[in-house]
Amino acid sequence: MKNKKLQEKGLATWMVLFSIGAVLVGIMIFAALFWPREKSAPEKPQAPSNAEASLPEKVQSYVGVIIEKGEGSFKIKAPAERNYLAQDKEILVKVNGQTEYTKTILPAVLPADTGEASALIKTEKIAFADLKAGDNATVAAAENIKDKDEFIAESVQVLETEAIKSCRGEITNISADKLEISARAYDNAPLYLIDQILAVEISAKTKYYIWQIDATAQDPEKQFQKKAIQFQDLKKGDQVNIESSENLQGKDSFSAQAIYVLPQTLNRD
Repeated sequence: MKNKKLQEKGLATWMVLFSIGAVLVGIMIFAALFWPREKSAPEKPQAPSNAEASLPEKVQSYVGVIIEKGEGSFKIKAPAERNYLAQDKEILVKVNGQTEYTKTILPAVLPADTGEASALIKTEKIAFADLKAGDNATVAAAENIKDKDEFIAESVQVLETEAIKSCRGEITNISADKLEISARAYDNAPLYLIDQILAVEISAKTKYYIWQIDATAQDPEKQFQKKAIQFQDLKKGDQVNIESSENLQGKDSFSAQAIYVLPQTLNRD
């Protein structure tokens, strides 16, 4: 009998605790659904970047490299740093019967005297058929072409230099008969308007050298000495100057006559 009363008392206690728990859960659910919350502030529209804010309202020409040619049109890659663009952009340039084409040929090395330099610059008329992938070109339109992905060109001017047979870059890959070079436009003007990945073919006739600095030499001409090395001495990350027998204008692959490792990358005896 006594045990039965204790069981009833324990059951009553659990029922009370269960009821309290149920009430608390109900309060929590009510609060979650109906209690007023602080509203999050609406997102503010993003302000234009400094690069976009500094662009002019009217743009009528772009400078770029022809990357693709079609029927009555071609596509250029226009680098931001040489155009009124916030970022690099590919643009489709259409032509018609009124489009004019010219080629300006610059000497490989411009003299300091402005008058002499202008006398050495040559300009000639060309045709649409003369355009090709790899050409550096300035395309102009009669309309405002800001923010446009395509437009009709009023004029196309191809910029070419006299034969340039050397370039500079960083070795990014080495195979048995080829090097891959990353060539920055900054280091190779006016040869390239945009950064390039170049395939450099080597042969048994290719020569290899390393430039060394002799800080003790009194004669400035003797401070830089070149030392013959082997192909296996080249490594990824080397800054190199490459000489070729070919004109490198518009090419992304060529054969090397000589490869020079530049001083700033030397870690060798």
